[in-house]
Amino acid sequence: MGNKKVNFRIIPEGEEPYGVLFKAMKFHDDLRECKVALAWRLRTKEDVDGHIVLGKCVKTSDLQKEFHPFDFIIVLNEEFWLQFEEKQKLALMDHELCHAAPQIDEESGEQVHDERGRKCWRIRKHDIEEFTGVVSRHGCYKADLERFAEVLRKKQSNPLFDAATKANSATININLDAKCSRCGDKGAMPSGICLKCATDDIIAKGKTGNGKSAIQ
Repeated sequence: MGNKKVNFRIIPEGEEPYGVLFKAMKFHDDLRECKVALAWRLRTKEDVDGHIVLGKCVKTSDLQKEFHPFDFIIVLNEEFWLQFEEKQKLALMDHELCHAAPQIDEESGEQVHDERGRKCWRIRKHDIEEFTGVVSRHGCYKADLERFAEVLRKKQSNPLFDAATKANSATININLDAKCSRCGDKGAMPSGICLKCATDDIIAKGKTGNGKSAIQ
């Protein structure tokens, strides 16, 4: 009988992912006093739907804080992280940090502290299918990363932002250099507007009863 495999490993401070974490932190002023640790997920396993987790932000429990000072641990898929380009690593790290948020008292509007004076934090859910801030900074990167991970898993050599997809799949083409004709931000689709403005249109139609909502 062989030894039990260990699926996680701590990433020592000073290694490359911490440099990416430092860069991504500039987008998150509300996390300036938050303590974040990084760890590798060593083995890749698909879920029941065939999805691969590229990263996950985990809030530490009160018990875990008895052993270490960290508020969150971001777990990165080592196999795919090592093959991503710098801009994709930054987008993924930014996404995971978006899950980390201060716990705010509804009455005072201030961040909650525990009885030991430590600031309290919470896990934030996605805005829609992605954080709007991440889309505005990095474009519609997430589906591309997941598609790239699938390609790597199958040992193919297609580039990350290759527009080719399966014949029966939908593709959203975004030109990160073209400006939206409505808001002026970069990242216009062939229609001339950006993903955010298109999403606003969908929400507006849902509120006025015109058409079915595409957001679930």
